[in-house]
Order: sequence, then C-alpha cells, then structure tokens
Amino acid sequence: MIFKMLVPRKKSLLRRRILPRSAIVSRIDDREPDWTIIDYEGNAYDIASLQRYRSKLLAAVGRSKEHNPTIARIRIRTEHVAANFECVGVFDDDTQTLQIDNGFSFADWVSDGEDGVNGD
Repeated sequence: MIFKMLVPRKKSLLRRRILPRSAIVSRIDDREPDWTIIDYEGNAYDIASLQRYRSKLLAAVGRSKEHNPTIARIRIRTEHVAANFECVGVFDDDTQTLQIDNGFSFADWVSDGEDGVNGD
C-alpha cells in the first residue's frame, strides 16, 4: 500500500494540533472516497522506540492500515487536503521504502538535530 507523506502548511490551523516532527500519512477513505484519512505519530509520550522519524512513520502507517482507533487521526474532505497539507513524498509499505519529493519542506518539518530519517 502506498501512503502520501504530508506536512502541515504553515498557515493551517491543523499545524497547531499536530506535534512538530510528527510523521503524517494519508489515504483515501475506503468507504467514502470524497474523504481522506490522515494518521500521524508525534511521540507525545516520549516513548524510546518512537524517537526517530522512521519509527513514527511506521507507527502511523500501521495504525492507518489496521484502522486502529486513535486521537491521532484526522478525517478531512479530500478537496481540503491540499489547502492544509503539503505532500512531501510517498511511503511504500510493501517495500518499506520512502521517497522524498520535497526535501526542503520535509527537512524543515522533521529536523531538530536529532531525528534520523533512514531508520533506527
């Protein structure tokens, strides 16, 4: 399954809801294609295994695939996604590879001098 990797736009109100450096992924709602499901992981509880970006990404993808209940999910009309989020790449869950298409926006969102992108 392919997931879009997102970062919130600077002027989006959703930027205040999602912790900085969170991994954010999206998929079209299976039952209602006019809606997009956005899952994210920001490690709000400072769990040791979720310190790195890739670990947060895998947690968000897993939650999204399994449809696990969470407060770290947004359901938004698909037509409003681009106004609130910028797509910075894609993650292929089958091959476990990510492709960054907008490195500047991605780096601006995830960098803090400690986060790693290339795994644990």
